[in-house]
Order: sequence, then structure tokens, then C-alpha cells
Amino acid sequence: MNNYYRPPTFSLFPPVVKNLLMANIVFFVATLVLQSGYNIDLSHYLGLHFFQSPDFKPYQIITYMFIHGGWEHIIFNMFALWMFGYSVENLWGAKKFLVFYMICMGSS
Repeated sequence: MNNYYRPPTFSLFPPVVKNLLMANIVFFVATLVLQSGYNIDLSHYLGLHFFQSPDFKPYQIITYMFIHGGWEHIIFNMFALWMFGYSVENLWGAKKFLVFYMICMGSS
């Protein structure tokens, strides 16, 4: 008997991968718009700072995962997320994949 979840169908854009892709793109576009239109550096507020820095905030432990340094950075990261993520999420299921993703990104 199988003790793990296997999705009923194979999807090229399973829900967690799709939502992570969209969240990363939204954060990237917001960073560009706020920087060019309002001179607000979103990467300064949401990017991870050293924990003894006065700029460190606890929420940055999560938000830094969505900050990218430029077009090449986001394109390659999102390609890698899709390329590996859809296979793993289809095999493990959404919940296990999301936990795996958060642990891996949190430890990088």
C-alpha cells in the first residue's frame, strides 16, 4: 500500500509552483515600479540583512526569497523553479513540496 500522496494528474504548472512563480514575478515588478516611479528600494526593506544590522527585520527571513537582483536572476531562478519544481510537486504533492521549498530557501 502506498503511504504517500500522488496527484491524480500530471501538471506542467501545479498549484504551488504556479503560485510561487506568480509571487516572485509580482515582487520583481513591484521592485522595479517602486524603484523607478517612487525611488523606494524594496530590496532594502525585504532583502535579508545580517541579524545584528539595524536594518534587519524578522520578516526578512521569508521575504528575501522573493527578491531578485535583475532580469537574468529572476529568469534563471524561475526557470529552475519550474524545471525542478513541477516534477517534485507532481510526485510529492503540494503540501510536501511547499514545506521542502521553504526549508531549502530558508537555509540558503
